[in-house]
Amino acid sequence: GPQSAMMIFKFCVGAGWFSLPAAFRYSGVLVGVICIFVCGALTIYGMQRLIQTSWEVARRTGTDTAYFGDIGAACGKLLSEKCELIGRLIVNIILSIAAFSMAFPMMLFIADMWKQAFEEQDIVQLDIAVWILIVYVLVLPSIFIRRPDFLAWGSIIANIFEVITITAVFVNVFSTSSSWKVNNTVQWSKLPLTIGVVFFAFEIAPF
Repeated sequence: GPQSAMMIFKFCVGAGWFSLPAAFRYSGVLVGVICIFVCGALTIYGMQRLIQTSWEVARRTGTDTAYFGDIGAACGKLLSEKCELIGRLIVNIILSIAAFSMAFPMMLFIADMWKQAFEEQDIVQLDIAVWILIVYVLVLPSIFIRRPDFLAWGSIIANIFEVITITAVFVNVFSTSSSWKVNNTVQWSKLPLTIGVVFFAFEIAPF
């Protein structure tokens, strides 16, 4: 239905893709393209392995599905019954760290855009670290939303803004195509940011 189509669309053209220009700014075009292919291949391989492991754990436990914590518990149980809870806990901790790390490139991208916008309008000049803190403070309350109807409205608004943004991006791309310049300069000290942004762009939920 429409919800499935929109979900697939958001997986293929998610918000993370809008931060890819920042990734190329740090890596240059050539290294950036290589990073995209390498990170994409690793993402596909990792998702396939996770799905296969999930199916196997679900088969062994007699359940319909197995989530990340269930996989950790199953791995811990291979050592001993007492390690089952420890395995689940370790996986949940790693997931928390990974989720924070994957979200940070997007927060950096948003903070950088806000910084540029406010400085261009001579409104205020703040360090990028301050803008990152502001973005996190504004986004943090969203994790406490538990009502599906609120999430549905938020998703609709996000989809509308995403369509508008995609349209604006393509209009700008085709209107400035004559002034494109290829930059292959690699900022090696900031290359990890490129890798983080690319992985975030590929991030989806396989379960």
